[in-house]
Formats: sequence, structure tokens, C-alpha cells
Amino acid sequence: MMPSCDKETFDKKAFFCREHTRVFESFVSNAKKVAVPAAALVVAKVISGKKK
Repeated sequence: MMPSCDKETFDKKAFFCREHTRVFESFVSNAKKVAVPAAALVVAKVISGKKK
């Protein structure tokens, strides 16, 4: 699934080789850490905007 990666997957159902699986999991983990506070800010702005 990754361009220019010729490594075999560790499982027939896997999309990535083991190295790219770790990179993808790290990206998802970091995205969750950023998305939750950002979503809370958006909700807070919507709620505070309705009170005016």
C-alpha cells in the first residue's frame, strides 16, 4: 500500500509492512492527541457563541 515499499507484509490481511504499520500507528496516536483538544475548543466556541 505504501509507494516504493517492496517489503512483504507480516500477515496476508495486513495493508502495511511492519515498519510502516508502526509509522501509521504513531501518526494515528498523535492525531488523536491533537484532535480531542481541537474538538473541545470548537465545541466551546459554539456554546459561547450561542449565549451572546
